[in-house]
Amino acid sequence: MSEPVLLALMAFGERDVFASGEFHRVDFDRLYHDVLKPAAVDAGFIPMRADDIGGTGVITSQIVEMLTRASAVMADISTANGNVLYELGAWHALGNGPSLLIATSGTSIPFALAHMRVHFYDTSLKSVPLLLDAMQHLRSRLGTQEGNPMDATL
Repeated sequence: MSEPVLLALMAFGERDVFASGEFHRVDFDRLYHDVLKPAAVDAGFIPMRADDIGGTGVITSQIVEMLTRASAVMADISTANGNVLYELGAWHALGNGPSLLIATSGTSIPFALAHMRVHFYDTSLKSVPLLLDAMQHLRSRLGTQEGNPMDATL
């Protein structure tokens, strides 16, 4: 059996994130490449993000294809990015597997997601061990979900 794919749904580049009553600058590319991607590999996943798609084509079609091939998704909801929320909703509709929600500490969680577990990280990125633990738990839960896919948010 090949390693499962973990699709990262998140903003790109540096963004201001409003958390704990103030703006914080987060480098989402650094977060992905230096923290999340290595943690996903350590947890036994093949990590992918939309910017890993090479070649030409319609990006939305390519993302939908990635969603259908993924074993799990990790969504950073710190910025309430419309694309991230749309892709997370598509993932839940597909019901293909579990999801892991992450956000900068102090982020206000959108109402429709507020009942789900969110794993918070600090902007200094010192919470890497917690994210690795969450990914390892996510990996251990593959293939064990039944019922509503929104209940499979770890």
